[in-house]
Amino acid sequence: MGGQGEERGLIPRLCENLFSSVAERELNPNPDESAWTAKLEVSYMEIYLEKVRDLLSPNSTRQLRVREHVSTGPYVEDLTSHAVSSFDMV
Repeated sequence: MGGQGEERGLIPRLCENLFSSVAERELNPNPDESAWTAKLEVSYMEIYLEKVRDLLSPNSTRQLRVREHVSTGPYVEDLTSHAVSSFDMV
């Protein structure tokens, strides 16, 4: 996830853009839309040799499973997620 300047990885660039977009939307709301709020959560996982590892809980030895919800699609059961309010928290 590291790197500096132009060498930053995909995750830092994506998160920075996401928080910039949320801040822009909060500062300049669209008058044609109803009230808008955002709740952002992060999860990090590694899938290697068909095994899923929770990178926010690296000491966990529990086997995580990929599931599929009928309406929302695939998800990882019991994957840790944390609410964040700024890019620095990521």
